[in-house]
Amino acid sequence: LLPPSPASLLASSRARLLSALSRLERAGPLGLATYSLALCLWEMTAGITTPAETAAGAAFGRVRGGLASGAGKVSGALASFLLGRYIFHDRVRARLGDHEVLSLVQESVRERPLRVALLLRFSPLPEFAKNYGMAVLDVRFRWFAAAVALHGLPFTALWSCLGDETA
Repeated sequence: LLPPSPASLLASSRARLLSALSRLERAGPLGLATYSLALCLWEMTAGITTPAETAAGAAFGRVRGGLASGAGKVSGALASFLLGRYIFHDRVRARLGDHEVLSLVQESVRERPLRVALLLRFSPLPEFAKNYGMAVLDVRFRWFAAAVALHGLPFTALWSCLGDETA
C-alpha cells in the first residue's frame, strides 16, 4: 500500500479545516470566539497562522474573519510573550549564559527597541519562536505589542481578504 501523496494530504487537511470553520460560522458569535481562542492557542504553540487566517476569511468573510483572526493572533502573541517573560525568562537566560549573539541583539534592543522588535517579527522564524524569543530579551511589553500590531495585523487583513476572495 502506497502512502498518500502530499497533494492528497493537503486537500484532505484543507477540507477538514474548511468543514470545522463552516460549523463555527454557523454557531454565530460563539463560533467566532471559539475560532479566536483556538487561533490564540495555535499562535502560542505552533505559530504558522497563514492557512487558518486564509480559511477564516473564506468561512467568515473578510471582516469577521479578519477581526477574529486578529484577536486570536494578537492575544496569542501577547500571552506567549508574557509567559516567556514571567515564567521561562530566568531559566532560558541561565542556559544561554553569555551568548555573544544574544549580547549583541540585547545591545541593539537597548538602542532601538521598536526597530529590533519589528525586524525579529519579520524574520522567517515560526511565530512562537519570535514571541518567546523576544521575551528573553529586554524588549519592553509596549514595544513588543506595537511590533505585533504593525507586523501581524496587515498580514491578517491580507490572508482574510485572500480567503474571502477565493471562497
